[in-house]
Amino acid sequence: MAVLGADRDNTARSSAHRLTDQCSRRTDQDIAERCFIGKGPAALVLGEVRKTKSEAKRKLSTPVEHLLVRDTKLHLAALRTAEADLRSSGFVEDLVTEEGDSFSVIVKLRDAEAPSAGVTPAS
Repeated sequence: MAVLGADRDNTARSSAHRLTDQCSRRTDQDIAERCFIGKGPAALVLGEVRKTKSEAKRKLSTPVEHLLVRDTKLHLAALRTAEADLRSSGFVEDLVTEEGDSFSVIVKLRDAEAPSAGVTPAS
């Protein structure tokens, strides 16, 4: 099992994050959906999923058994607009979101499959 926790610090809050903050001040839902925020949180989460797989020396197609994402209410709302793409791109089986003050991700990869009974691994 590979698990990774990630926290977004102030250095990651670049001009893209400033645009996200600008979008969060808008009240019209249609305008907010067209802002950067619609793709930002999903891209951050997918990046953490891929980083976890890479660090575990696993294929990018390795299923994610459980993915927990904590973030602000607004960012989680934006993440939900891209949830189907995140699940598909990251091979995510179970996605859970929790509201919090800052961004964090916990990734649990599916255990590597053991060879089937009666099959000997290649040398």
